[in-house]
Amino acid sequence: MTASISVVVPCHNGAARLRPTLAHIAAQRVPAGIQWDVIVVDNASTDGTGQAALAAWPADAPARIRVVPEEQLGLSHAHLRGFTEARAELICFVEDDNWIGADYIATAVEILSQDPEVGACGGRSDPVCELPPPVWFDRFRHCYATGTQGERSGDVTWGRGWLWGAGLVVRRAAWQSLVDRGFTPLLVDRQGTRLNSGGDMEICFAMRLLGWKIWYDSRLRLQHFLQAHRLSWTYLCRLSRGVGAADVGLDPYRFAAHRDGGTMWSKVRRIWTCQVALALLRLLRSPLNLIPAWRRKREGDPVGIATEYKLGRLMELLAWRGRYESVIADVEQRYAGVAFDVSGDPSTRRAGSRVRR
Repeated sequence: MTASISVVVPCHNGAARLRPTLAHIAAQRVPAGIQWDVIVVDNASTDGTGQAALAAWPADAPARIRVVPEEQLGLSHAHLRGFTEARAELICFVEDDNWIGADYIATAVEILSQDPEVGACGGRSDPVCELPPPVWFDRFRHCYATGTQGERSGDVTWGRGWLWGAGLVVRRAAWQSLVDRGFTPLLVDRQGTRLNSGGDMEICFAMRLLGWKIWYDSRLRLQHFLQAHRLSWTYLCRLSRGVGAADVGLDPYRFAAHRDGGTMWSKVRRIWTCQVALALLRLLRSPLNLIPAWRRKREGDPVGIATEYKLGRLMELLAWRGRYESVIADVEQRYAGVAFDVSGDPSTRRAGSRVRR
């Protein structure tokens, strides 16, 4: 097997978290013939993250490491820097609180080598909590990007449709196809303590519009370290509201994927006022949950988390006033001309052969 892969670690003020993350990367069992390196993206850190990364990397590690700066704060900006700096055929994103299994790189290379139409792959994430998790944690573990990403390993392009950024492995050719189409992220993802999200979903949604497969494989295993402050109900509520806000930025990709613009309902749904009205109706179904104090009292109640999500979506829709419809039109135009099939059973849907119309 001959391949090359860069492991990109985006990091903002993560000096205290990096040592176990890098130790797991350095412990990779990588077969001969696979060239690999590690790139730590120091994202506007003020705690000496870059120096900590270099100090934590073992002197006898089997791959070289380098630190590159990205002064524009935000996980999406750090990801973009990683794509720019990496020169390998494959790019594996490992967040600074991810501990990848010893065969992660080898398995990822195997998956993408077997099918050239797979644009991105990801796997299973198991939580490691700094403190004993609250009683409601298992019900909401998916909110923390932990657990499985599919009932079974395989193509999830037109089923789930996306993968977590934690442990996401991207084919450079797939990324370059987005760049060639003028891809510019609509979502900024995490920015310091701001819990924005959705950058990983956006990349996957854009790739499948160009016919690339999105692949889940349970052999790809990592542990996700969750700090104590993330295990509070308040944090989860903020997280859910951020996910709801990100959902607005994914609308253009959903509309472009289904390409059912000929029906009257499809045309109406693309109108900003329609989406705002729908968001309000969903919120008003449970008016009592709109009272913040009431939601805080009902810790562990999924209705409260759903309400935060709906509030996030509504607030973001209001922020998109005047550009919602134009962004949808821009995305549909940008990804026009690629033939793919989304018909049939969702469990068997697959991307086409990226044939231009």
